[in-house]
Amino acid sequence: MMELRLSVTEARNRLPVLVGEVAEGKNQVVITTRNEPKAVIIGYEAFQRQQRLRVQGAWRVLTELVSEAQALLRTTQEGCRGEGEPDLYLFLVSFADLLRDIWEAGEEVSQAHASIASELLDVNRIYLAGDDRLRPEQLAPLAHVLTLLTRRELTMEDAAQADRYLLSHGINAMFPVQGDLVALYDEQEPEPA
Repeated sequence: MMELRLSVTEARNRLPVLVGEVAEGKNQVVITTRNEPKAVIIGYEAFQRQQRLRVQGAWRVLTELVSEAQALLRTTQEGCRGEGEPDLYLFLVSFADLLRDIWEAGEEVSQAHASIASELLDVNRIYLAGDDRLRPEQLAPLAHVLTLLTRRELTMEDAAQADRYLLSHGINAMFPVQGDLVALYDEQEPEPA
């Protein structure tokens, strides 16, 4: 297979022929602007192969990062006994970096993986911001939800269930509005007349 480098104008003028050549596997076309590569036209089979390889690579990275995060959680669970311990804050700082990387890998794997990772990242940010305090007993539910990311197939329903599971253990992934989100729900609306 030959790589063909063409300017945008050249590619536009030859597009029907180029598409045919690429589809037949004869050429890959690199589109340039001012001699700088800007885009590539490849065959659909090559594209699908690259997508599979990208997802497989992201999956491998995701599982490695989740294993690292699980080890960090276990170490913290074993060493931490009380609320407000410095170990919990240090855990949150280290966990934030891992979660950011997990989220990036999750984005490449599936929307559900990215959603769960994003939720864990939001929870971590809330605790780091000091809007709520992480308690040692909340580490187990975090570990449970983190384990979901090791499942190859996840749905958005799984992500919603993870959110409900965290909420049932007093872990909220939403930032408080005006310092107290719960108070907004506690206010009684006047009855409609």
